[in-house]
Amino acid sequence: MPSDGVMSQIIMLLILRIISFFTGRRIVLLQDFQGEINYTLEKIDSSFTKTAYIYFFTKTGEIILNNNGTVKGRSYIERWEYV
Repeated sequence: MPSDGVMSQIIMLLILRIISFFTGRRIVLLQDFQGEINYTLEKIDSSFTKTAYIYFFTKTGEIILNNNGTVKGRSYIERWEYV
């Protein structure tokens, strides 16, 4: 049986897959400097800038996603990729 942390990540990913299916937004994996992984949804604004919230459900920590897998500006998030 997976640990509680793994189960919460699995449940979060399933919820995001459902939201992604209905909204057409892509799921993004964010990795911070300690190796912790968060899942969120990409948002593209009118100027085609890709952004994402670090914590999707609380809408905190909005970051700009660069095309090379890094984030713009200073952030503890080191890299991102599509799931």
